[in-house]
Amino acid sequence: MVNKNFDLWMIKSLPKKWTKEEEKKLLSLKEEWLSNKDIALILQRTETSISIKYKRLHKKDNTYNIKHVSEKYKANDEFINHIKPTSLLDVYAWDWYYNKFNLKTYITNDKDKFKNTDFHLEAFEFISKFYNKKFDIVDLDPFWSAFDCFDLAIKNS
Repeated sequence: MVNKNFDLWMIKSLPKKWTKEEEKKLLSLKEEWLSNKDIALILQRTETSISIKYKRLHKKDNTYNIKHVSEKYKANDEFINHIKPTSLLDVYAWDWYYNKFNLKTYITNDKDKFKNTDFHLEAFEFISKFYNKKFDIVDLDPFWSAFDCFDLAIKNS
């Protein structure tokens, strides 16, 4: 139902569907090292729209944050070796990473049914199953959006 009293002046811009041509243009302009501000002017969109679309396109092709993967795993290794956890709840699991650590309890989830994990649920549904159970680590994988799980993750750690 549409609220007839809603003030459109509160919206900075109305969402506009991206075309395949615009997506290709965005990627080519990024390869030319143009700023989001310059690309926004060219494509007649907001800087925020440019930033979000670019991030989403790289998530689709699995190259988002690819430069930081080795850095991430090195930091994870150092952290785990420092705190020496015995239990871990892996909300967005890769089926191999934590296997190298001596964990007494290691529960994994990935909504992709082809991954070798204990569960194949949406993140919120998975973490809800363990409400009020304590884990030394609740891994929310910083490369994907875990916003809907933060509250429960904090309660579980």
